[in-house]
Amino acid sequence: MEQGISFDLGLIRRYDQSGPRYTSYPTAVEFDERFDEAAYKAACARSNLSGRPLSLYFHLPFCDTVCFYCACNKIATKDRSLAPPYLERLHKEIAMQSALFDRHRVVEQLHWGGGTPTFLSHDQMQGLMDQTRRHFTLADDAVGEFSIEIDPREADAATVALLRRIGFNRMSLGVQDFDPRVQAAVNRIQTEAETLEVLEAARAQGFRSISLDLIYGLPLQTAASFLSTLDRIIELTPDASRSSTTPTCRRASRRSGVSTRPTCRPRRSSLRSCRAPSRAWARPAMSTSAWTTSPARTTSWPRPSAPVPFIATSRAIPPTPTAT
Repeated sequence: MEQGISFDLGLIRRYDQSGPRYTSYPTAVEFDERFDEAAYKAACARSNLSGRPLSLYFHLPFCDTVCFYCACNKIATKDRSLAPPYLERLHKEIAMQSALFDRHRVVEQLHWGGGTPTFLSHDQMQGLMDQTRRHFTLADDAVGEFSIEIDPREADAATVALLRRIGFNRMSLGVQDFDPRVQAAVNRIQTEAETLEVLEAARAQGFRSISLDLIYGLPLQTAASFLSTLDRIIELTPDASRSSTTPTCRRASRRSGVSTRPTCRPRRSSLRSCRAPSRAWARPAMSTSAWTTSPARTTSWPRPSAPVPFIATSRAIPPTPTAT
């Protein structure tokens, strides 16, 4: 049975104005030169009084090739020798940040984003996780939500096995669109076979949450072509229709960069109730949607905009700019 999508027009009008990219946190308008090192340390000290769990975000900015739609902080390069100097500084940042937070505070959420985290070698990924465990107390696998963004072109079954072994249990696979014309237009050529290999490997390794990222509003996309991608996703993820999770559908204005989330809750019996989006999906906008294929709690991870290595402690301090 088809289910329509409703939009909160009042909410859309409220946010229909210029603003910073919503994927950056804190947003650029929140940065203030008065928030200096002393203010940051004071915020961390106040945070320690709460004793709450911590969340860590690691930004790994390297990409082998650039995707034309991407506005994230990134370094497009094929030179893998750039990673070690970055990691050296990141390891130092981990040590400095950990000194500000009580060791008994457990890290319940950890996320690697980018960029392309699997640009790193297996040894480099292992070393980064070892360094993290050396300085922070990570929750065990049953409690912790440890997630990583994956470009299927930069990972294989061996990479997925390593990621699970070092502690990751959630994965976000970048797909965007299966249409070869659209892929060529945005400089992201990615076969279904590459996506399926990583998807199946993640299932085999016991990742408890796997999501597929899609973008609508790309060049050469139409409502019909995007529906074709959605149909193919449904075919590749039959287990999604048996889970309690739902797609997260977002629409963003290219002019304002503000995201709105329309109501989109298909019946548990079938994800096809969400396969017919409104015509608004075909407008020249850009956004990401996460199609989760196994039950998990929804987590919104911050994405930094600074070009230096840092860890964002998203639940450890108030929503004020993070010193870098």
